[in-house]
Amino acid sequence: MEKKKKMKRKNNYFLYVIIVIMPSILGMLTIYHYVTDRDETERLNDAKWIATIHQKNWDQFISETVSTLDILALSIDAQNDMETVREVVRSTQLTDMRYGSMFLLDATGTFETGTSELLKDHDFNNDPYIQEIMRTNDLIISEEVETLTPEQQVIGIANPILDVNFQLERIVGAHLRVDYMQNIMRMLTPDASISITNSSGKQIMNMNGGIGKNDQVYTLPIDRLPWNIEVSVSDVASGNLLKRTAIFFFPLFILLHIFF
Repeated sequence: MEKKKKMKRKNNYFLYVIIVIMPSILGMLTIYHYVTDRDETERLNDAKWIATIHQKNWDQFISETVSTLDILALSIDAQNDMETVREVVRSTQLTDMRYGSMFLLDATGTFETGTSELLKDHDFNNDPYIQEIMRTNDLIISEEVETLTPEQQVIGIANPILDVNFQLERIVGAHLRVDYMQNIMRMLTPDASISITNSSGKQIMNMNGGIGKNDQVYTLPIDRLPWNIEVSVSDVASGNLLKRTAIFFFPLFILLHIFF
């Protein structure tokens, strides 16, 4: 009799392992794998959403700047008096705080007028983006951050003014304030770690420390610029993974015991 009880108990242990323990282990591993994949997808989608917001913001800003420069070019082209041209440039810059300064150059890249006295001593001929405009007769944005004043960093953008024969006549441009754009980015996504990089991969501006060496990164190109937006994908929260795994696992564990 005692032998039969031991045999029955042994069989029960065996069945418990087969029906409850092994399915529980397999179920837990499957659930954890599912939760981990889902968590990674959610974190990546969050990074995509953040990058898309900033991409649209930058594209809108550049589109508005291009429109402003086009209108300014037409206004300048219709004026012969330099004092009137200077006033047109000054009044245009004052309408938008995103511009650190605006300037007008001749076909050789020599300064003619602008909204800042500091620009008079600036050698625009040495700026790669001005050289590129003179070579291509196309709108170009700088890939380097410049220091307009010790307190203000800017990025140059310029548009050619062509004559009736499509030859370069003048260059009109603006300096985009880096601090203004960074403030807008912080307002849109205050907790995100973001870097803006140029076509060479050099960081132009950062937010919340930018991208770390070991960060998982989602990269999205800006349509109107040869730049990329890099967003750091948030780290895995191990505690949340375990909680979410437990939420799915415990009902399974109870059902297996009921079945047993």
